[in-house]
Amino acid sequence: MSEAQKDINPIYLTLGKEFKTTTQTITNLIDLIKSGNSVPYIAHFQKEKIESLSELKIYKIIKRLKEIQSLESKKNKTLTVLKSLGHESENISKQVSMAKTKNDLNDLLQSFQLKKPGKATIALQKGLAPLADLIWKQEPLTKPLETMASDYINVENDLSTPDKVLEGVRAILINRISEDTQVRHECRKLFYHSAKLAIKGTQRIETSNKNIYKKYVNTQENLNSIVGQKYLAIQKGERQKFLITTFEADDHSILEMLQNKLINTDEPNLRFQLESIITDAYYHFLRIDLQNEAKQRLWEQSQDKAIQVFTSNLQIQIKQLPLGNKIVLAIWPTSPQSCCSVIIDQNGKFINENNLNFNNENQNDSESTIIKFIDEHHPEAIVFGSNDYTKNTKAALQNVLSKHNKAICLLTIMAPEAKIYTNSEAFQNEFMGLDENVRIAIYIGRKLQDPLAEIVKVEPTNLQLGPYQHDIDQQRLISRLKIVLEIAINRIGADLNTASKDFLKYISGLNEDIAKAIVDYRMHNGNFNNIDDLKKVEGITDKIFEQAQGFLRIINTNSDLQEPKIKDNRRFLELFIPKNTSNQILDLKAGSFIKGRITNMTSFGLFVDMGLNHDALIHRSQIPDKFSKNFTKVFKLGQMINAKVSEINKEKGQIQLSLIYEQRYPSKPNYQRTLTTKRKNKFITQKQNHKNSKPKKPKQSFGTLGDQFKNLILEK
Repeated sequence: MSEAQKDINPIYLTLGKEFKTTTQTITNLIDLIKSGNSVPYIAHFQKEKIESLSELKIYKIIKRLKEIQSLESKKNKTLTVLKSLGHESENISKQVSMAKTKNDLNDLLQSFQLKKPGKATIALQKGLAPLADLIWKQEPLTKPLETMASDYINVENDLSTPDKVLEGVRAILINRISEDTQVRHECRKLFYHSAKLAIKGTQRIETSNKNIYKKYVNTQENLNSIVGQKYLAIQKGERQKFLITTFEADDHSILEMLQNKLINTDEPNLRFQLESIITDAYYHFLRIDLQNEAKQRLWEQSQDKAIQVFTSNLQIQIKQLPLGNKIVLAIWPTSPQSCCSVIIDQNGKFINENNLNFNNENQNDSESTIIKFIDEHHPEAIVFGSNDYTKNTKAALQNVLSKHNKAICLLTIMAPEAKIYTNSEAFQNEFMGLDENVRIAIYIGRKLQDPLAEIVKVEPTNLQLGPYQHDIDQQRLISRLKIVLEIAINRIGADLNTASKDFLKYISGLNEDIAKAIVDYRMHNGNFNNIDDLKKVEGITDKIFEQAQGFLRIINTNSDLQEPKIKDNRRFLELFIPKNTSNQILDLKAGSFIKGRITNMTSFGLFVDMGLNHDALIHRSQIPDKFSKNFTKVFKLGQMINAKVSEINKEKGQIQLSLIYEQRYPSKPNYQRTLTTKRKNKFITQKQNHKNSKPKKPKQSFGTLGDQFKNLILEK
């Protein structure tokens, strides 16, 4: 270590190595955080000090910093406890400082801490330590072990026979082995390498006709492969008394390792005693501790993996392209023949509502009502909330529009959180007296106009992000979801005069109380004329203003304002009127090209609205290789794409699409290249030597998607 590095905090050196950046960058970052700067402010306006680290990477560094600091704090507490117990030496201090995990420290602490009186403690109090030490040294015995044990017989101490003495000695040695730090480390390593989780069903699951946990019965899972939602499901089944789990490991190999490590005598009697002691130490203490550790480890890792899935699903939702300031007709289907429809103006304001019924008796009335509705308000798009009745309602409305020659873009969006949010106190207060279905339709229309602005109003725990979402640590999940929302919102900024309280609270430097104060000021004093007016709001300090001003903007004002630092550069939803009709699936042919809009993303592919009654699927295997691995990051909800029909099942009404096309032109013959060089005024033709050069990958043609994918690559 150089002289300059000696003055640097060792934690900063560790972080620099782990995140492949300089210690100066880490130092600058932590100094900025200690000074009260928010992560978005640092990432956007202090780039030169942190080598342009992204917000996500900054959060990872902060998390890792807290983990290291927590471990260091645990080390200091461990040293303090050991010192109070009278265990203080250079060797112990070295062991504590070299501990890499909290488990290592727990092992070390356990070996020295005072415990409740057990068999080992009682045996030590009875004076059996010398005989235990003699056996542990494994030196050649001068007389039989039973004879040596007879010397310790003491009726008053309940040591009436040699067997009772040896039982106490075994308890001392079992305790010594099970608390040995190195022994526990070696056992842990082998246990995790070989252990499997065995799942069995209880009598309760056998008597249940339908049970989602039956597929796990009589199976074994590797500890690494089971991490995630699968383990969350199994654990839930165990809590509900449907499943029983046990750990199966290569116990024979672990015992063999312990015997080779701890036994170095060939004397049969002594070896027999030690093998018995090691076996008892493993099964009665070490294995039980390792099983508990493994369960806790699986739980923690499964939570982390599940949270990654949930945050990824949230990112997909907020990546949906906004429609922007356009009038929308929003429809919430309430039955196979009826629905609730509302008009939302370009600013998200509720204008009017109607209930429609497309059964035979009310068909004509509903047709005239919806056509009058459209002629009066001129919506630029019609959006349906997705539920079990959407398919029928959409088909009925398509027929009405076709009959009356109305060309309007039809869209469908997922809003599983709508019912919960629209029944919240805040939403009911905003739309006092309106029916629940009307409120849901309003939310759907607003979500189409700006998905992010509406999603932030919903409590993160009420967003439907995946199975077993409510079975994990909710505070931990909420913390991660709020980071995702904070990053997204600060990248696009907020209009100070129109943003909601729920949107503003995620802006750099602000919180829920200050966001509410800004909205209250706006209601009582009118719109802000310039950013400096923000200082008039109660609670806005100079530091808060410094953190927030770069992420706020004011539009639609006559004042001369400076250009906002953070702009909303989101692409907007492209409106298109599909030429397809509900019956056109009969006319589709495999190999034909269609245009559609992405309506949903899953881990296995994309769903595309082609203008039919139901969406088509593009499986991830039908997406070009360069995009298939991270296709949820490449594509966006609402994005228009061109695709090829690869398979049609007309009986089931299923359509498979593909984004992989054959090359449109045959490849050219592969002629061997020649290289002309000039040497001594003579031209010599030589064959190129390609042995040491990497072969170029052939370019893949995507047909009519060529330009589109080129744009996606540039954006990525």
